Amino acid sequence: NAFSDRQYAKADDLYQNKPFSCSQSQSSCPLFSTGIPSDSSIDDRLRRISEIEALRRMEKKKRQEASLLPELATLQGYFDGSIDIASSPNTGVKSNFKFDGKNWRWGNLAADEFLTEGSFDNGILTLLPIRIKSEESLAAFSGSFGGETQSGQLRLDKVPVELLQKFVKLPQEFGLGGKINGTATIAGSKENPQAKGDITVADGTIDRTSIQSTQGSFSYNNSRFD
Repeated sequence: NAFSDRQYAKADDLYQNKPFSCSQSQSSCPLFSTGIPSDSSIDDRLRRISEIEALRRMEKKKRQEASLLPELATLQGYFDGSIDIASSPNTGVKSNFKFDGKNWRWGNLAADEFLTEGSFDNGILTLLPIRIKSEESLAAFSGSFGGETQSGQLRLDKVPVELLQKFVKLPQEFGLGGKINGTATIAGSKENPQAKGDITVADGTIDRTSIQSTQGSFSYNNSRFD
C-alpha cells in the first residue's frame, strides 16, 4: 500500500477518524485527500506522485536486499499439485500436499525440476522431501519444523559455490568457486538451531586459480560455526 507509511503521505491526510461531512453535494465531495492542496497546480500534483513512486521503489529495494529470497511476484514456471485440508475444533488444521514443478525461475534463481511433498499437522510442517534440480545440480531436504524441536536432512550434489553465496555469506575477496557436495543434519529448536555435516568442494578455485578438491566437516550451535 503506497500510503501505509507516513513517509509516503500523512496518515491524517488520508483518513481521519471523524464523522463524514461535506458542505457540497454528496456527488462532488472528495473521497479522500492525498495531502496535496486542492488548489495545487498539475505540476505540483505530478511531482508529489513522482516522489511517492520513488519512495515505493526505495522500500522495495530495501526489502529485496534484506531478504535471502527474491520477491514472490517474480516467481515463474509451471507446476501440478494437490492439497487436502481438513479442520475441526478438536484437531485443528491438517493438510497434505504435493507439488511438481518444471522450468521454474525465481528472480535470479532457476530450477529445471521442483518437487515437494509433505504435511501440516498440529502446527508442525513436515517435508518428505523438497527436491530442487537444475542441470547437474541437486538439493534435497527432508525434515520437520514447528514443534519444540526441529529435525532434518540436507543433501547437496554439485551445487555451485556462487549459488550458495546467495544464502550464506562467504568471503567475497577470495573469489571462491567450485561445486559443493555435502550432507547435513538439522536439529535443535527455533531459538537455538543446530547443524552438523560433511562437505566437499570439487573443481575448486580461488581467484580463478584451480586448487585441489577439499573436504571437511562443520557444526553450528549457539549461533557459532565450528
